[in-house]
Amino acid sequence: MADRNLRDLLAPWVPDAPSRALREMTLDSRVAAAGDLFVAVVGHQADGRRYIPQAIAQGVAAIIAEAKDEATDGEIREMHGVPVIYLSQLNERLSALAGRFYHEPSDNLRLVGVTGTNGKTTTTQLLAQWSQLLGETSAVMGTVGNGLLGKVIPTENTTGSAVDVQHELAGLVDQGATFCAMEVSSHGLVQHRVAALKFAASVFTNLSRDHLDYHGDMEHYEAAKWLLYSAHHCGQAIVNADDEVGRRWLAKLPDAVAVSMEDHIIRTVTDAG
Repeated sequence: MADRNLRDLLAPWVPDAPSRALREMTLDSRVAAAGDLFVAVVGHQADGRRYIPQAIAQGVAAIIAEAKDEATDGEIREMHGVPVIYLSQLNERLSALAGRFYHEPSDNLRLVGVTGTNGKTTTTQLLAQWSQLLGETSAVMGTVGNGLLGKVIPTENTTGSAVDVQHELAGLVDQGATFCAMEVSSHGLVQHRVAALKFAASVFTNLSRDHLDYHGDMEHYEAAKWLLYSAHHCGQAIVNADDEVGRRWLAKLPDAVAVSMEDHIIRTVTDAG
């Protein structure tokens, strides 16, 4: 999409969507402005569809909202002259929608995702610094913040919303980034926030007891982390062979690079057993 247009954006899902020029994409009706695309998702705490009237009053150009059921998927309505397109499973589709809106930024740099309970921030920082030494223009996204090395801006969440992630990546591409190391949280994986990203490589550090208030137990926590390899474009898998969960995963990832610190020597191993 040379320009951001509703018809082009929705072509894979709603081929008869109307043509509307779009300025920005937002999930927050409070910041929606004239010409924006407001996306009304049903979240854990709020139903964005309740704020459609507010978004219209603030001059948005179009709205995409969660459909009430599969039968209304792709339905197009109009409210006060503003097209409202209903999509089912909108949260699951949001990463792909945002990717199209922001011109698929993960296609335009080398993106490495890092997941695990501990070590994500350290690993992403080291990867970004090493790649910069090798001539890349490197960036990081995660707990400390997002941005080019030396220009990181603090953020609230390790992994932002699906829209935030694609928007941030697009901004990094615009700033000339050629490499980005991204922390990928279990929440972000379960909530499909990175579903449409194309990772050149994915790194698993370890798994220990954490976030059980959200996941319930270690089995579900592990399953959330495993999504990076089983349900995403993970590229080259790189796994800590000294972690019990990592060894279990390596048995299911025959082409993965296994990394071990046995004997205090960093080495890659071909046999995780």
